[in-house]
Amino acid sequence: MLDTLAAWIVGSYNSMEQASSDTNYYYITLNSCLLDRRDSSFRLYMEQALGGAADNPFRQLVYEFSLTGNGNEYRSEVYTIPADSIYVGACSDTVLKAKLSDVPLSLRNGCDLVLRWNGVDAFEGGTAGKGCVSNLRRAIFSTSLLRVLSGGMESWDQGFDTAEVQVWGPQNGPYVFLREK
Repeated sequence: MLDTLAAWIVGSYNSMEQASSDTNYYYITLNSCLLDRRDSSFRLYMEQALGGAADNPFRQLVYEFSLTGNGNEYRSEVYTIPADSIYVGACSDTVLKAKLSDVPLSLRNGCDLVLRWNGVDAFEGGTAGKGCVSNLRRAIFSTSLLRVLSGGMESWDQGFDTAEVQVWGPQNGPYVFLREK
């Protein structure tokens, strides 16, 4: 199933359909590519940008997915990239992608995602608790929920302040990213 998760999560996606029908959501592009694959894990690079601004992503991260000892459960550690702006477009540039594979990364403690195969059609899960530190727009922690399907992903990231009031992210549900053809 790890190969299936990798195949489903790698690719180009966008939220254009959702954004065109619901003004609470932006048109966002999401590109991810495989950096390396091992027996029980894989690493991927992911960029997210507002539609039409692929050369200026607002999020660039490396995710390392690995099979846990608990059946069909997969843990994803999240890493930031130093000087990430020099790696913009790495998924379509083999030289940048190769350089990115060797750069030292910084683990985002508390931001691990745990996904489980639902037995039918998706890998589902998210972060646990309040341990994923955030300093975006007065937030002190963030949460993430993720659902990966064969034709897309649903991602719901939210930030909360000291009173646990949501200060960023969608309120009504996840972003729906459809695979580009």
